[in-house]
Amino acid sequence: MATFFEIGDVVAFKANKNIQLVVTGIGADGIVLLRFFDTITSEFKKVEMPAICFIKV
Repeated sequence: MATFFEIGDVVAFKANKNIQLVVTGIGADGIVLLRFFDTITSEFKKVEMPAICFIKV
């Protein structure tokens, strides 16, 4: 599955555009690696999710 994202793109959840993340990697299976800043812990967190959950902002 191809994604339309590139590393470094800022994306947001389709369901909640207030949550924005940065693409740090792209898997061949449609999974994107993302990074976001957690304001509660003041740390950067990483997550892997299907690209279909996001839109480019």
